[in-house]
Amino acid sequence: MSKTNCINCGAAKDISEIKCPFCGTTYLDLTAIDFSSDDPVVCQFVLPNNIRLGNSDRRVIMSMLATPKLEEISMTANTVDVYGGDNPYPLAHFTQSWDMNVGVSFMPVVRKNSKTLCELRVE
Repeated sequence: MSKTNCINCGAAKDISEIKCPFCGTTYLDLTAIDFSSDDPVVCQFVLPNNIRLGNSDRRVIMSMLATPKLEEISMTANTVDVYGGDNPYPLAHFTQSWDMNVGVSFMPVVRKNSKTLCELRVE
């Protein structure tokens, strides 16, 4: 098996591993998504709200065939202004950090074999 390093903790991990065995960082590979195509992809999401079944919390996993859409890519500079003397206007602006947003949406497609939009599985 081929190895790489975890982008979060730097530990060695197998390329095929979805989670880093040391720090638990989850790897989501979106490199195969071609946003210039209308071809659907298979998506699987763990929903954020747990449901209560009996005496234990269970995870809900949603699976679907969906067409991905790139909504936006934006960057915002977080700046700091420098003032001096009696001047009410900034003398200089410095970029302290950057925020980046990559917005992706998924439009479910009816599956031919089951005629459903999605499946919910409780673990």
